[in-house]
Amino acid sequence: METKERGLGKVNEIEIKKSMSGFVTLSKEKIGQAVGVFSPECPSTGTEGHHASHVLTFFSYMAYNAVKGKDIRQHLLERVIHHLTALQEFIEDPELSTLVKSILESIHIQYGKFPEDAQQSAEIVSLWLASNQKNILKLAGCYGKQSVFDGLLPIKILVGSTEVTGTAIRGLRGRHLPVDEHRICGLFQGYFNNKMTLLIFLIRDKRIRLNAESVKLACRFLDDIYCHMLAEGLQRKYRLVFLWLKKFFLKLPDVTAAQRNKAVEFICLLYEIFGIHLNKGGQK
Repeated sequence: METKERGLGKVNEIEIKKSMSGFVTLSKEKIGQAVGVFSPECPSTGTEGHHASHVLTFFSYMAYNAVKGKDIRQHLLERVIHHLTALQEFIEDPELSTLVKSILESIHIQYGKFPEDAQQSAEIVSLWLASNQKNILKLAGCYGKQSVFDGLLPIKILVGSTEVTGTAIRGLRGRHLPVDEHRICGLFQGYFNNKMTLLIFLIRDKRIRLNAESVKLACRFLDDIYCHMLAEGLQRKYRLVFLWLKKFFLKLPDVTAAQRNKAVEFICLLYEIFGIHLNKGGQK
């Protein structure tokens, strides 16, 4: 799965704003539901467990890529920083607060060493993990998630002829891992296609009226891929597209034919952004 840096092209901001104004006026409550997740005033939406889980998942993914000799995209560290910052707001225990603050400061420094669109090599990420793995494992222990790092941390590597703990990761590159990169990519594509197929069905079927739970599920999926799978630059670029789609699903079935066509156009755009093939023949 690879997100692509593309311009909006025919889908420009002015066009989207005009299209959004074509919806029948929504209640303030429903508008709040659509806008809330993208509001900069709500950085800590979620729970302590939600943010801790994302932080530890990101760190395990960094360790996995380092083991496989894969580079890490800079925006991944940006997402770790986001969730660590939000996590701080929930923590009352002084010791745990100090631990999270230490990890956050370290990854801030690491992030600041590279330009926004950079990729950090496996060797560089390994060095950072080696310096911070004690704190990362301690954080995982606080939330009962030590198993996330089985076979990944702590790391051991060979430097010259001497085996050293925590300075690089070359010695683990051949280690067998239970889930490989291709399987992870395939799982994501299956998840993405299944959810998108459902959205396309809802867009095309003029008779359907979504209940509150169905609307919530559609919007939650859009929130997830927007918040957790797009770099900040892409979030800024496509924010209105996601907001438009959420408003569209809130209004079903009271939408025009033109709005349905626009929704399909935006769904196709999402496929492009994530570099996943869309079988358009199945839509007709």
